[in-house]
Amino acid sequence: MQLKKSKNYIDNFKNLELSIQFSLDGFSFLIKDISRNKSVYFAEYTFSSPASKPEDLLQHIEPIFKSDKQLQYDFKKVLVYYKNDLYTLVPNAFFDEGNLASYVKHSIKTYPTDLFAYDDLDTINAKLVYIPYVNINNFLFQNYGEFEFNHYQSLFTEKLIRINPPNAMYMYADLENSSLHLSVLKGKEVSLINSFQITSATDCLYYILFTAEQLNIDHTELRLFLTGSIRQHDETFQLFAKYIQHIEFLEAKNELNTSLDVPKHRHFTLLNT
Repeated sequence: MQLKKSKNYIDNFKNLELSIQFSLDGFSFLIKDISRNKSVYFAEYTFSSPASKPEDLLQHIEPIFKSDKQLQYDFKKVLVYYKNDLYTLVPNAFFDEGNLASYVKHSIKTYPTDLFAYDDLDTINAKLVYIPYVNINNFLFQNYGEFEFNHYQSLFTEKLIRINPPNAMYMYADLENSSLHLSVLKGKEVSLINSFQITSATDCLYYILFTAEQLNIDHTELRLFLTGSIRQHDETFQLFAKYIQHIEFLEAKNELNTSLDVPKHRHFTLLNT
């Protein structure tokens, strides 16, 4: 397991907000001072190998929550984001809160014990229906009491809508060790969001080019923005560069970037304040 954290310290313990992002690859968290609206601490735990299921994820995180003092403050607010591929986007016109399971089961395998939830994406008149990790929710409730949870893709999409230029069609790829999360926006409209399990650089390139083809985007004109674990010297980036001319990293804007030993695009979603 690898830990990366910011080097600053917290000097006000009375008005803190905790944001945590969970995936099967690990988890990261950001602490903000609410009274100053300022990020004061960030850390990322990356597992040596991804957890195979939510039960394994809980076994990984329990000892960390017991040992990491930064996770043991009396937080005023706790926000949780689940980063998985257990979701689908449903336009408001077709949404029925009583049929959450039916939206998801057509694209992923579901179980009778699954909990279904949804996020409002008001800017695009849609709902993101997803499966959070029930065991993680229960564990966090025991530690913090009431908290809010959403899907990572909802937060990511909202941030992309704010920055995507009018009339421009751009593709955004967020990469982790075992997953690729793709978003395509045209202006302020979402053309596609989807997630894929990956095992190689070739997998990543295939899904990106296939998505572009399905949306009638010429790969020579494709504008691709990258976030996540990818770096410019990586095999994956070098493979992308052979087929895609316009590639940029999407960097987070946060005062903590100067104290983190990671690229600014690594944690765009949580750190882009």
